[in-house]
Amino acid sequence: PRGASKDPGTARVMLGSFNAFDHIQAYLSHGPIQGTKKDRVMDEISLGKFNVESGQFMDLFETHKFRKLRDFERMESLKTGALFGAATALGGVLGGEEEDKIDTLRSAGANIGTAFQFRDDLIDWGGDEKLAGKPLGIDLQRGRKTVFEVASPREVYHSALSLEEEAFRLLETIDEKKFLHLRKAAGEVEESFNRVMKNNKLKEIRSSKLDDIC
Repeated sequence: PRGASKDPGTARVMLGSFNAFDHIQAYLSHGPIQGTKKDRVMDEISLGKFNVESGQFMDLFETHKFRKLRDFERMESLKTGALFGAATALGGVLGGEEEDKIDTLRSAGANIGTAFQFRDDLIDWGGDEKLAGKPLGIDLQRGRKTVFEVASPREVYHSALSLEEEAFRLLETIDEKKFLHLRKAAGEVEESFNRVMKNNKLKEIRSSKLDDIC
C-alpha cells in the first residue's frame, strides 16, 4: 500500500524536509535576526516541522485507511501544504504583520501547497514524461496507494482549483491590490499544466460537469 515504510522514496522526502527545517534553524541561531522576531521565526519553523512530521507519518502508516479525497487533502496539507504555509507565514513574521494576518498567510500557503501536490499527482497520472522532465507513474510502480484510488482525476483537479481559489480569497482579505498579481500567475500555472498534460487526459478531467467532491 501507499506509504509502506520500506518505500525509499518516501523516506528520502521525509529526511529532506526535516533537514531543510534543521538547516534553517541552525542558520538563524547564528544569523542576523535577533530578539522577539527571531523567537517568533523559530516558533514558526518548529510548527512547520511538526506539521510535516505529522503528514509524513500519515503517508507512511495511515494511507491504507483512506477512503475519501478529503483524507488525502488533509495529509497533503500537512506535507507540501505545511512547507508552503511555513514559507508564507514567515514572510508575514519578517514583515511585521499582526498574528491574525500571519495565520491567514499560513492558511493560504497551505492551500496553495496542497493544490500544487494535487496538480503534481495529476501530472504523474496523465502527463507527458518528456515535457514534465521527470519519470512519471513512480507511485504506481512502487505499489503505493494514490489519491486516484478514492477519487477520479476530475475530482482531484477540481479540488486543486477550489483550494487555489480559497487561497486567493484569503490573501485578498489582507490586501486585495497587493495580491491581485497572483491571479495572473495562477493563469500562467494553468497554462503550464495544460502543456504538460496529455491531450486525452486533459479532456478527461474537463469532460463533464462535476457533481460532487469526495
